[in-house]
Amino acid sequence: MPDQITSQELEKAARNIGRISEFIVARRSWALAGGADEALSATREAADSFGEYLTALMTARQIRSIDEVQPPPEPLPPATMDATRLARFTEYLGQVRQWFINHGDSTLPSEGHEVVRSIQASLAATCWAAESLLAAAEATPADAHNVAADFGPVVDVDREARLILEDTEAIPLLKEFKGMVELTEEAKGLLEHFFENNQIDLGAFEKRRLQDKVLRWIEGTPEGQVLVFKISGLHGRAEPYASYQPKENPAEQPAEEN
Repeated sequence: MPDQITSQELEKAARNIGRISEFIVARRSWALAGGADEALSATREAADSFGEYLTALMTARQIRSIDEVQPPPEPLPPATMDATRLARFTEYLGQVRQWFINHGDSTLPSEGHEVVRSIQASLAATCWAAESLLAAAEATPADAHNVAADFGPVVDVDREARLILEDTEAIPLLKEFKGMVELTEEAKGLLEHFFENNQIDLGAFEKRRLQDKVLRWIEGTPEGQVLVFKISGLHGRAEPYASYQPKENPAEQPAEEN
């Protein structure tokens, strides 16, 4: 009989991951001290990897994923972020991810689904804020303020817009080149067309990061599922977000987009 994860264990993990998210989101307009960019990149990768595992776990257990993330609070006044605390965040996220893996067959408490969704939301917010900081660090001084500034009020977006990605013989999305798997030009074109039609403006850094994630997401698509992109306007601009959804759902059958 599988072990059970207790409410106390799950809530402690959710509380600590929420604090990490709140810390980074509140400091999303800060500058990065020497070495902090590498430390933040590692934190983002840890949160992203954890989030991907958690999404797969939720799909396997039929736990509904989050549809939207909450609007971020006002950022703290500008200051400088150092690498020390970020390194501790990265280590902690790795430890909790491994704890989830070790308890992959354990049952959850009755209220566990909502707590797991809160962890997923915190990880998504951490990735978003970290990518904003990293994009600002790569930007030119003239552009840095625009990238890192508060993203302002919620904007109207087309909530019915969909991009459904499924790797098939008819429309291959992955290819192998020199021993490496990468997105096909068709896949990149579908993404570009979807973003242009929905006024999603991604910089070179954001676009490269997103393509890397899409590659991993497509490779990890669970059987009977498809990868679906929708549009969010919660951070003051149109932004894409993705989730796995059942292929059998008639409303989500593969198509380029609305």
